[in-house]
Amino acid sequence: MANERSFKKPGTKLTELQEAWPDRLQDSRILFDGAQYGSAIAAGLYALEILLKVLICKRLDLNALPKAFEIHDLDQLVILTGLSRQIEAVVVEPSEVQVNWNAILTFSAQLTNIRYTGSQTWSREQAEDFLGRLSGAEGGVISWFQSKI
Repeated sequence: MANERSFKKPGTKLTELQEAWPDRLQDSRILFDGAQYGSAIAAGLYALEILLKVLICKRLDLNALPKAFEIHDLDQLVILTGLSRQIEAVVVEPSEVQVNWNAILTFSAQLTNIRYTGSQTWSREQAEDFLGRLSGAEGGVISWFQSKI
């Protein structure tokens, strides 16, 4: 029986990933505007996850993400991008991107809870904080990763 999560078995195409992550980011903004704060956070996490998968494909010069890399752990995905040392390296004080990345990892650790609780569980302030850290003009994690493509 062939390994379903093989490094050689191609998964989602790079072109599809490149189209999907901005869509999930837009979804998060639309959900935020509709006061669906938990779903807005979840969609933002999906956007970041997919962007990391784009970076993996680019780094490895692949047209599709290997099935073995179809995981949902941001900490593991950032290692596969080759950028983990850059985003985690602290010279004297952590950069705004590092602080934002660490906060996003905290949200990511709660993703199962976000999925299975109602929107009233998550406040506007929490979603606003998350989205600012994710896609803010200054220190936004998505902008930082985009600059590495």
